[in-house]
Amino acid sequence: MISAESFWDAFSSKLRSACLNDPDWRQHFNNRKMWTDFVMPMLTNSVGKELGFNPQNEIQEQFYRIDVIYYRVHDNPQVAFFIPKGAEWNWDLEVAIEHENDSKDWHFELSKLCHINCGLKVIIGYHEYGNQNRYGTIKQKLDYMKTLYDLRKYKQVPDNWLLILGPNDIARDFVAYKFDGENFYPLENKRILQQ
Repeated sequence: MISAESFWDAFSSKLRSACLNDPDWRQHFNNRKMWTDFVMPMLTNSVGKELGFNPQNEIQEQFYRIDVIYYRVHDNPQVAFFIPKGAEWNWDLEVAIEHENDSKDWHFELSKLCHINCGLKVIIGYHEYGNQNRYGTIKQKLDYMKTLYDLRKYKQVPDNWLLILGPNDIARDFVAYKFDGENFYPLENKRILQQ
């Protein structure tokens, strides 16, 4: 199973590198669609592969559409009936990632991931800083996440979450918290945008 710290290390490193290599990243950041288009390929192509997974984005066939998953395929067991060669039906969902760049609207992604059974659940959301923050402080968001999590009838024990909160402007930076189903643990600041 992948740890929240390992994912945070890979994500922050790849995002920092992508920002350094793209002189237009600030313009992308200020446009929600462009920022999503900037982040999603990095999650699918760079982070997942660096961590040794087979990444795939947007599972179309499933009721729950997840932005990006990382999975591992196992050899199919011997059976007495025919299975098409190369069929990848024996796999483990290792990481489920949801990216929502609207600072007031990542709660649906949280609720969705509460129902997913996998090794690590990652939410990449955004947070508005400032005295007039009408969407709550980070502490209030963590408390809300815990409350919503506690309301779930079925839980994965132990659970392994990573909540990454990006800023609403480039004057701030990303922060990350590991969540084990009971407590939040702040992770090391990687200084992604503040280079």
